[in-house]
Amino acid sequence: MQNADNNIFDKIDLILRNLSKYYSINNLTEYEEIIVNSKYAIEPDLYGEHWNGEDYFIHQLILKVNENLYWKIFDLKSDFQDKIKNDISHFVNEISSNDSFVINIKLDEETYSEHWREESATLLKYGSKKISVSVLTRLWGENSKYRVFLSHKSEEKVNVSKIQERLSLFGISSFVAHKDIEPTEEWQREIENALFSMDYFVAVMSEKFHDSNWTDQEIGIAIGRNVPIASLRLGCNPYGFIGKYQGISCSWDNAAFEIMKILIKKEEVKELYITAIGNSSNYDSSLSLFELFQHVDSLNEAQINRLVEAHNENSQVYGCYSFNGKYPMNYGNGILPFLNKISNKQYIYRGNKIIEENDL
Repeated sequence: MQNADNNIFDKIDLILRNLSKYYSINNLTEYEEIIVNSKYAIEPDLYGEHWNGEDYFIHQLILKVNENLYWKIFDLKSDFQDKIKNDISHFVNEISSNDSFVINIKLDEETYSEHWREESATLLKYGSKKISVSVLTRLWGENSKYRVFLSHKSEEKVNVSKIQERLSLFGISSFVAHKDIEPTEEWQREIENALFSMDYFVAVMSEKFHDSNWTDQEIGIAIGRNVPIASLRLGCNPYGFIGKYQGISCSWDNAAFEIMKILIKKEEVKELYITAIGNSSNYDSSLSLFELFQHVDSLNEAQINRLVEAHNENSQVYGCYSFNGKYPMNYGNGILPFLNKISNKQYIYRGNKIIEENDL
């Protein structure tokens, strides 16, 4: 190995200093940034060889950089390592001709932020709370487009779960505390995540709704976030601040449909409703979907086209008597009167498919 007064390891800081100056003068800013902002470590005698009567040693020089810099150069890391290896050899040879270095750029884990989710610009923000996509998926399901929080007493979990199931038929994602929270998750945190990512709040006001330790607080967050609010009168009348919001008289059996009569006025819900028609898997589902049509106030031209396409491509829809109007005495006149009422075009049936009258 080298003489003690010529130990290459004692000169590494000087070598890196000179290398950074070289990069600075030659406007190699990214390379200078790596050298200046790195912490170094050495793994000596990575391997060696004896040649022509002398010993030659190859060492590893590890450059640890912060996470922002590391990910900035990640795709070209090998290129950076190769160039720094070649460049540093000039400065190393000035001190020792028997030593050389390979370069390994690593992430300095001490600079790794514990708050990486919150610092990401892609993290979805609701009110003052930030919620990751993975949490949203866990709470609301895949690709949720409109989210309804069902606030209720824990004793009504079974009944409220039925409302949740019926809303899903129309494309609505809903959250039922006590049912949708995994046992391993912190209960209060998950409730807050759902409250701060909901689009609509429904107070399921069964008897003694007011006695819960949580329902009034959930109402308070909904009011504070200024999300739309409705209440289902199921044994308890709206009180306090929620008294000024829309109240719905209903039974447990028709609660979901009464909620949909309100939501279907919203454009994003109309889109989900049309998609649900296209995805209907049986006649019973199609029948339930059709019943909501009388509460659709309008559709734009693109939505009408999507609706016609959804109808024509799904045998469980065009084969449903409510949609096709084949038995008007029992199932009504079908979808055509609705389409012709809201559209500037006129539609007719040709076989099982709806077409524009001008296409004949």
